[in-house]
Amino acid sequence: MNDNQYLRNYKYAPGIATYGATGKEGLPGENGKGCFFCTYNLNVPEELQVVNRKIQNNELLSEYKIEVLSRQYQEKDIVIDCTGSVYAISIIDPSTNSLGINISTGKIGEFSKSSDQEFFELSDLGRLFNIKGNGVDIVRTSAENPASILEAESNYVQRIYSDIPDNDSEYKMTSLVVQDEGTNHEFNITFNKNDKAFHLTSDSPIILDCSVLAVLDNSSEYSSIDEYSKVPTQEDNISKMYNLYRMMSWTYSSKVLTIDTAKVKEHMNKDMFRPNELIIHIVKNIGEPIKKYSVPLQWADGKEYEIGNSLTYNLTSIGDFHSMRVSFIKNIEVYIPKK
Repeated sequence: MNDNQYLRNYKYAPGIATYGATGKEGLPGENGKGCFFCTYNLNVPEELQVVNRKIQNNELLSEYKIEVLSRQYQEKDIVIDCTGSVYAISIIDPSTNSLGINISTGKIGEFSKSSDQEFFELSDLGRLFNIKGNGVDIVRTSAENPASILEAESNYVQRIYSDIPDNDSEYKMTSLVVQDEGTNHEFNITFNKNDKAFHLTSDSPIILDCSVLAVLDNSSEYSSIDEYSKVPTQEDNISKMYNLYRMMSWTYSSKVLTIDTAKVKEHMNKDMFRPNELIIHIVKNIGEPIKKYSVPLQWADGKEYEIGNSLTYNLTSIGDFHSMRVSFIKNIEVYIPKK
């Protein structure tokens, strides 16, 4: 390679020696600060002593695992203990420059308010528990002091509070979701502002598996769902009707009612949920009272009857109408002792 080729190669270099101003001398950068979670309560002197020893030995701040870190603890590193309190590491022994946490000067904040004295602990099995037995409150509010909203004497393992509605008609309180074989199943609890009542909704059946199901009511009668039947309490045996499938999707053409059962056929084909009767509520004209029609459902004895994606019924006797509601119910034998 001749001299000209050497010179031509300088156009690919960041600069040519002796050309341009001299740059400032580079300096080492400052070490970054770290944030560490700690399983100990640093307000307990014995646990603080263990943590400071671990900091000086550069160990993980855990009572469940012994591990030496590859990174050295540094002054002003942040440590968060199991109570949610936040501390800064500092030099606690100037004679040896030993690092640690000074409980009187090192605390810089906490995640919980000062009024929240109790905290949760994590067991060896991964269970979260409160050693004081005060439970947990989940609060969604615009109030400045949500802790004062819930009275201490009305304590439960878990309470959910909300004063912020999700829409014009309801508060969405809680939801339980299970994913089974790729399909989500939900059980939701909401509070409806219009009817001032809690609503339980689910896209799957709800089974109350108990030896006795009691409804506390001050009235003289037990009413079934939607008041399809009223049951006097002095009777020994009654056939009480329960609404299983309400507000079903349907179409009505040429006096024929077609009910969409595709989403519920899996349940309707089980004896436990197989309906006995079809109830149709009709409003003939606006302002007129609702009329109720009952269609008994006859299932062949001893023969398995499979429900498909739809059921059809000829409603010639009903005629024209303004609106309709379709529900399936099931007769359940209930024993009520005499008073």
